Amino acid sequence: MNVPGSKLRKPTIRDVATRAGVSVGTTSRVINGLTNVGPEIRRRVQQAIDELGFEPNAVAQSMRGGPTRSIGLVLRDIVNSNFAGMVRSTQQSFQDAGYTLLLACHGGDRKRELDIIRTFRKRRVDGVIVGTYSDEDSEVADCWSALGIPIVLYDQEKPDQADSVRISHASAIAEATRHLLGLGHKRIGFLTGPLVTYPARSRLAGFRRAFADFCLDVPERYISTESFDGTLTFGEVTRLLELEDPPTALLLGGIEMLPGAIKAIRARGLTIPRDVSLVGIGESDLSVLTTPPITTIRWNSLEIGYQMARLMLERLRGDVIARPRRLMCEAELVLRESTAPPPSHS
Repeated sequence: MNVPGSKLRKPTIRDVATRAGVSVGTTSRVINGLTNVGPEIRRRVQQAIDELGFEPNAVAQSMRGGPTRSIGLVLRDIVNSNFAGMVRSTQQSFQDAGYTLLLACHGGDRKRELDIIRTFRKRRVDGVIVGTYSDEDSEVADCWSALGIPIVLYDQEKPDQADSVRISHASAIAEATRHLLGLGHKRIGFLTGPLVTYPARSRLAGFRRAFADFCLDVPERYISTESFDGTLTFGEVTRLLELEDPPTALLLGGIEMLPGAIKAIRARGLTIPRDVSLVGIGESDLSVLTTPPITTIRWNSLEIGYQMARLMLERLRGDVIARPRRLMCEAELVLRESTAPPPSHS
């Protein structure tokens, strides 16, 4: 029972040092993740931290110029399950290593990303994982580099600048397009986001490659690179389906596009796949639970998150000094019931 007038005091670094039987300086080195501490002493300090419930003051560490034990993660958004799963595994990896993950979303907005950079500079994050709004904007890239901290690039095409993890979008889209061409489709609509991003550029490249493999002209009028935004997909799919000779198949190059595409197809009174075949990208509950289940391109988001965290932690520990490392995560085509040969009248 607390004595009236007394105050509960938070444990200090000196309390941790006393409990562990080491100096305050040694305790500080353990808290800040420095490597010049033996494993037994590190274990004792960590045990004392756990027993006392000690929480380092990240702001004070930052003011002293030391590590803040925080990592920034910047993505376009986290509204879809693929991004959410990636964030979950990244956060868990950093938490296990004693770091806090600071998540920010730029929504495809350049100004917002520059604001995020300024915020991370003030917070003195120890490193950052960047999924930029555009990997063709050299000014934004220079601003990230100017932070002077380890950077891991997520799904970008310029990996010479830092460690990077990318997805094999081109080969997966090429496989999906060849699948549709093999069923007899030639009028294939392809929708993806702006070509200032690696995913959109590589997906379009895979689409074109498949037509070249079949010695066919690419149906340029059926290609849309307006936006990844799912709310705009309904209008784009409707526009394509209202053409005099509409596409008999649709290939979506954006994770959020599936609901809008399905709504547009059904609004025209069409049936999947009898009237229009459909291929989505990225797994979701909708792709599995809708009728019919949708053929999709998928990848392991949890593994991507883990690999990005691993690359970052190795840099922070000084385990690697070599030139930037490049990891490519494979995407695969999962065939379900949303594709079939084109209607006989088309």
